[in-house]
Amino acid sequence: MPEGPWSPVAWWRAIVRNWKAEGPVEPRERRGYWFWGPTILIILTVELLGALSSTFKDKIPWPTISGTVGHLEKRWDWVAVIVVGVIAATAFQALAYKAGSRTVTGRSQRPGAPTAQESGYSWLFVLIPGLIALGLAIAFGASKIQLGYIIYGVLAVFGIVVPSVLAFVLNKDARFPTLFFTLDRLRRRFHAAALILVSGLAILVVHLAFYPWPDIAHESASFAGLTAQKARDKAEQKVRSLRASLPPLSYSTQSRAVVDGHDVWLVYFRTASGSSACVVTVTHDSADPTDACKT
Repeated sequence: MPEGPWSPVAWWRAIVRNWKAEGPVEPRERRGYWFWGPTILIILTVELLGALSSTFKDKIPWPTISGTVGHLEKRWDWVAVIVVGVIAATAFQALAYKAGSRTVTGRSQRPGAPTAQESGYSWLFVLIPGLIALGLAIAFGASKIQLGYIIYGVLAVFGIVVPSVLAFVLNKDARFPTLFFTLDRLRRRFHAAALILVSGLAILVVHLAFYPWPDIAHESASFAGLTAQKARDKAEQKVRSLRASLPPLSYSTQSRAVVDGHDVWLVYFRTASGSSACVVTVTHDSADPTDACKT
């Protein structure tokens, strides 16, 4: 950075100078930016629109990544431990990335394997399955959370898992590099990228581990022998079985209560008119609906 007062122009010139100091952008690096740049932008857009879903009266049909992960954590508490571990491993790999026994695009190879041959696996093999899966999910009336599993699941499988398996098992390299390869090149050219990455991951690990932080604090997950999500699932299953030939009811809300001296979950459902007459009393051993749930 040149001496003298700070200015946006001087700051931008310093960024450009640091970028050029690493030399021209090679094709592999460029393909990484072209793949992961739009991917991250799409994810951030999906996250933003999902977060604004209530503002648009729940018209956004998909959940955020954090909402999808939070749904898993509500069903299985131990998922939070895996989430923290994955984020910690991601931060370590992103900052301590070394070529080592890897392909030219940053994927792990078997020790002693010859140089991997480039395959025809490109971004189209991520986009097309994603669009097909999303179209089928919408056609079959997938729920909002199911769309979240599909959107993020397809990206993880076809964008990360399949290219990694191709490289390690078949010694075939995808055309686009890994996210770690791309981040390594980016932070060499733009040093603040490492700071932004670590800051973002630190916020993410707290947000996901204590989801939905910072909105509310955690309370005891289990009540009446069930977590809130399991109580809801049990109530929804009961209502579906009762209304096989009737219009479906929409989940409204739920609360903890004590009935006849026993802890229970009260799960409420909305009718087509908007009333919440259907209530299912749920415990670990039973799910008792009111008569309104049957008509």
